[in-house]
Amino acid sequence: MKHSKLLLFTVCLLFSGNLFSQNNDDVTLTKEEENKQAIIAWDGVKFGITKQATLNTKAFQGGKIEKSNESKFPVDKIEMSEKKTSEYRKIMDLDNRVNFTAYFGGAKSDELYKIEITLNASMGVEGYHSLKKDFKKIIEMLQDTYGKKASITISESDQNSILQSARSGGSVYKYIGSFKCGDYYGNNYVKTISIRFDTYDYTIINHKDLLLIVSIENEKFPMTKWKPSYDKVQAEMKRKETNKQKQKNLF
Repeated sequence: MKHSKLLLFTVCLLFSGNLFSQNNDDVTLTKEEENKQAIIAWDGVKFGITKQATLNTKAFQGGKIEKSNESKFPVDKIEMSEKKTSEYRKIMDLDNRVNFTAYFGGAKSDELYKIEITLNASMGVEGYHSLKKDFKKIIEMLQDTYGKKASITISESDQNSILQSARSGGSVYKYIGSFKCGDYYGNNYVKTISIRFDTYDYTIINHKDLLLIVSIENEKFPMTKWKPSYDKVQAEMKRKETNKQKQKNLF
């Protein structure tokens, strides 16, 4: 019993960064408490901080930066270290493999705006039921922090759709639900936590994984919007003009 209470206590800290949980079904946050929650991405890590600041947190210390190759809207990532991932998996009592990824956008791709928790299982009925067990655990954790608003369930039709694809080895993409935390008129704006089932296709070895993905985002970030450089703007204008000249001779 002591272990169970300690686990609930610890998990509430992960999703909130503050102890607002009362460990019952009647958790109700004041507007002030919701606004404090809205700025927390994961275990005290705040939205809007830089990649370096994220690497300095206890959650992402030792993580690996992945620079984006996208030219239009670059998004850099930090993958949590294996050591910290293993610690969180034990704390959350998850049965499946899990990864934690931080996403950065904005003018310099350096504002934390999303955390994704991705659970992996082999494609198939057994994999789905294994992920469903972890799904229920995660919902219980969220309810202990946010109350009834976090009561997301998998509908019968969604379950049938996922199982049909899992049996046939097809691709799965099924949005399950979401809820919001925060004040649209507050300084921190609104945090959204959403859950979906997805697929990862290992095309080289002809294998698919079934994924359960929890996304934690804040709509305020990135605050500084990405803009193309002068050189890129000029190159795009030149490309359009060249295509326009070529189009004259097509017909």
